Amino acid sequence: MNRFVANVGAIAYLFAAAVLYAAPPNVTHVVPAGVMPGQSTSITLHGENVGQAVALWTNLPGVESSFKPPEPAAAKDKTDVTSATFQIKVPKDAPLGAYGLRLVTRNGVSNLRLLVVDDLPTVREVKQHSTVETAQEIQLPAVVEGATETEAYDFYKFRATAGQRLSVEMVARRIGSPLDPVVRLIDSRGRELIYSDDDPATGPDGRFVHRFEAEGDYLLEVRDVRYQGNSTYRYRLRLGDFPLATAPFPLAGCVASTARLTIAGRDLDKLPPVDLLIPPGSADAEIAFPVRYPKGQGSAVVHVLRGGLEQVEFEPNDKPEQATAIDATGAINGRFERAGDRDLYTFTADAKQRIVFTGQARSLGAPTDLFLRLLDDKGTQLAEVDDTEGEEGVIDHTFAAKGTYRLVVEDLLNASGPDRLYRIEIGATRAPFALAADGERYNAPQAGVFAVKVTATRRSHKGAIDLSLAGAEAERCKLSGNKIAEGKNDTTMLVTVPADMPPGSFAVLSIVGQAKIGEATATASATSLAALRTALNGLNYPPAELTRDVAIGIGPKFADFIALEKPAAAVAFPQQSGEATVSIKAKRMNKFDGPITLKVEGLPPEFSTKAATIAKGKDTETLTITGPKNIALGKFALRVVASATFQDQPQSTVIELPLEIVPPAKAKASAKKPKE
Repeated sequence: MNRFVANVGAIAYLFAAAVLYAAPPNVTHVVPAGVMPGQSTSITLHGENVGQAVALWTNLPGVESSFKPPEPAAAKDKTDVTSATFQIKVPKDAPLGAYGLRLVTRNGVSNLRLLVVDDLPTVREVKQHSTVETAQEIQLPAVVEGATETEAYDFYKFRATAGQRLSVEMVARRIGSPLDPVVRLIDSRGRELIYSDDDPATGPDGRFVHRFEAEGDYLLEVRDVRYQGNSTYRYRLRLGDFPLATAPFPLAGCVASTARLTIAGRDLDKLPPVDLLIPPGSADAEIAFPVRYPKGQGSAVVHVLRGGLEQVEFEPNDKPEQATAIDATGAINGRFERAGDRDLYTFTADAKQRIVFTGQARSLGAPTDLFLRLLDDKGTQLAEVDDTEGEEGVIDHTFAAKGTYRLVVEDLLNASGPDRLYRIEIGATRAPFALAADGERYNAPQAGVFAVKVTATRRSHKGAIDLSLAGAEAERCKLSGNKIAEGKNDTTMLVTVPADMPPGSFAVLSIVGQAKIGEATATASATSLAALRTALNGLNYPPAELTRDVAIGIGPKFADFIALEKPAAAVAFPQQSGEATVSIKAKRMNKFDGPITLKVEGLPPEFSTKAATIAKGKDTETLTITGPKNIALGKFALRVVASATFQDQPQSTVIELPLEIVPPAKAKASAKKPKE
């Protein structure tokens, strides 16, 4: 899943300044945000701190790429680089869909952005097309790459023939853009034919199909619903003759079998069923596949889940006597095709049998808002659930008596339509806990540390959860704080990266939690879904495979922030006294003012010293060395080690401290003040 696209090595104009904490790259948008299979495309990543580019990462397989350094004049100020350009070539057989993209620099790895593989050709917007008179002419089919400006419109003009069918689809939030788009279709006389805002399946990204009654010129008007915009308010306006597909039915197919899938969506012309072989792979992993009209222009992409025993509803099943009989295992698939539709299922359960019903719909691309109820054979309600803890409805029930029971599945808003699909997983157990990471990428200085907060959603397990890392370089990382204690819900885990990973290194890791429950071991991987939603401007369901890992980037070495001043003379330890003192002075740098721990190493036998701390904001501390009173004269080489932590980064520094055993008289003489 995780691949480097390019690693261009050392680049002449790069530099490796050791800053206190190098600011990692932040990519705000990618232009263009889509590429075609089999073509070479120049893409530019815009943002902050995107200089010193080293590599481009994507989970799109088989991509070739090369970095395009800026012109020498543009590269003079390395701290003010706001874009990085790569030439990438996508294989002809590249699957259509959305993929992750990250920029790797010598200062770390960027936040995740999305790159779309599309079979429609891309057209860039021109600078001036904000009026009807300056509308940009478009040849269909095409994808228009553009961005809205504040209180402005984008106009596009095209010609259509009588009877022509045109699909219009806005892709903005689905590439992580903050844009909430509105699209209007206008005829040559200025009449509004279509007003498109949100769509139940695609959220803020509206879409529609129009059949033209007359030949002529037509306009598309694009703007943000709030009249907002800037260079980050990106969109891909897809224009062609493609199905507005939402999802397949059923939503999952049995692994290692051929599933017959019908395509659900909006304003679809007849599409033949798709026979799709479900290849082996990880459970609950989605498979993307394109859907296209036989003589159409452009494709839609839908996803089917790898499942097991997939059962389907049989209509009518709205009444108890019509309920579809199911096995209380595997999964059931259904849809609400007409107003007021609801689906009833009947099954048997034994006394003390535990059955977990887990709803899935919006996470699989369908707009259904599930509402589940569990009834006994007399109609008495045992449980009900809507959304819970970020899930789409889970009923976890242990049955008191053997008997026949019913599951009632409804749309919470009583919405209906051919794409109001759902899937209910049925199992005997449920994961005893779930984990979430507080970020989707982490950066550390060379040989340094990064901190990740891991939060547990506890279901049935209240005991300790041990955390580890999996993936490249995972075994070489050192962990601390990697246990969520019994009765606690989170921990801050500190990860020390391998010292030999240089600036510009990059890895993809997963965070794994394990807990011993009786004789069994429960395992769960932390999700980065919440962090990705924030990074992608509220995209509720990013590509699922991107939520299972986090990215790790390595930046320059952390700058020194402490040093010790070596005493001007050896420490005199007088015989018969049993102790000596020495003042240790620290030098603080780069605005560090925290505590500094002091430790003495190399003490002779029977000597000791107490650990001391230079307090926050102070520069000196006195160390007391104790030893035998009858020690013989001699000299010893000691070491004072100072340790501190700043911005999660530990640092130590050492000075040599000569210790000399002296006669009592010499010690007293050296203590006298010199004469004026």
